[in-house]
Amino acid sequence: MEDKMKDFAISLAQMSMLDSKKLKEEVDNEINSSIEEELEEYKAKKQANYEKLMEKMEKDYNKQIFAYEMQSKKAIINEENKILQEIKQEAIKRLKELIQKENYESFLESKIQEGLVVIENNEKTSCGITKKDREKFEGILTQKFKLNLFEIDEKYIGGCILENQEEGIYIDNTIQNLVNEKI
Repeated sequence: MEDKMKDFAISLAQMSMLDSKKLKEEVDNEINSSIEEELEEYKAKKQANYEKLMEKMEKDYNKQIFAYEMQSKKAIINEENKILQEIKQEAIKRLKELIQKENYESFLESKIQEGLVVIENNEKTSCGITKKDREKFEGILTQKFKLNLFEIDEKYIGGCILENQEEGIYIDNTIQNLVNEKI
């Protein structure tokens, strides 16, 4: 019986060791599995944070690029406007010199004639010219075109404005308007 007890004790010890070994393996596996899950979760969070940070950086970068482009475009437009103003001022200066020359009278008459082509009833048409032009050409223009003359501001430089209120027609053939249209 003693031998059987020894065998039984040995058998119990072996089974106990096997159960202990099995239990230890299961605990180790569960711990490893838990660690791997935590590690994967940590990696996923890190990746999500990384992607958010990259998105934010990209948005900031794009925002800065857009702001720089807008600033550059504004600077270019401002420079273009400045150049156009300089060109306009130079053109006006030269045109003011031109209206002092002899051939200006034919220019003025051609601008009046251009406008009268559009108007059906010339008798009820008024023609606006600058004070200087009126002083120089009033007699010639009223005789040639039979128009009522009125004065327009010197800012128009020269040329004419034709009005026929009965027909609802207003034609701006002034030098200032020509310059504005060209620029």
